Amino acid sequence: MKWLENIALLLLICFISGCVATGGKSVKPYGQLVKSWEQRSTTALSMIVEDARNNAETWVLSPFLYPQHLFDFSELKDYSIHYSAQGIESNRKSTIIVIRDGFWDDSVRGDIHELVIEKAQDQWEITSVKRAFRCWRNLDSASYSADACL
Repeated sequence: MKWLENIALLLLICFISGCVATGGKSVKPYGQLVKSWEQRSTTALSMIVEDARNNAETWVLSPFLYPQHLFDFSELKDYSIHYSAQGIESNRKSTIIVIRDGFWDDSVRGDIHELVIEKAQDQWEITSVKRAFRCWRNLDSASYSADACL
């Protein structure tokens, strides 16, 4: 049982030091890389969640699992997922950032998605979806924007 207490203490220290380092505010992992966002409809992703809910799939109960079921990670060089909860004990809103890079495409290098998921009536609902692209042939190939890649 002592090892469990040590892990809990370590997690608490990491949490506190993270809050001190960021002033208690969430830090966006993509920083200033996104020049502009394309606001997307939540309908398509919400339909996937609703179908899974109707089929009693358990992944819909945890926002941590949403990216694995809503995005295609095949034929990529790299991807990352960043999850940020609004609260620890009673989380009712989460932001999920999905960054995919190295598409097998001659113009689009990758994309970034920001999903906001909120808990209403004991069910998670997707309330906002934004997307931006990263192009292979762009003067600023390190940034993302809503503009189509050429």
